Amino acid sequence: MEDRKWDFVSERKPDIIVINLGTNDDSYVQQDETKRQAFLKAYVSFLEKVHSLKYAVRLTSQDPEINGYGADYHPSPVSHEIAACELSEFIRSTCILPVR
Repeated sequence: MEDRKWDFVSERKPDIIVINLGTNDDSYVQQDETKRQAFLKAYVSFLEKVHSLKYAVRLTSQDPEINGYGADYHPSPVSHEIAACELSEFIRSTCILPVR
């Protein structure tokens, strides 16, 4: 895969961008505080960049205490279904494209 930065000015703009950030994305740094802090800093920077692009943004949480865990602390099937319904409704309410 070619390694290049996306040119948000001249490239075709997408109608929808969906970024699914996992509940355990930082699991590999939990035992190293330096790596954990670096991950957190990069994570916040990434979210700030996404917000700065002026797209509609919706951040939702998946509460494993309510919906349970799947394998290796991933969201449960119930969490996935709830997230899919919320995302579909959000896209329907903010976009001109129909969601099938």
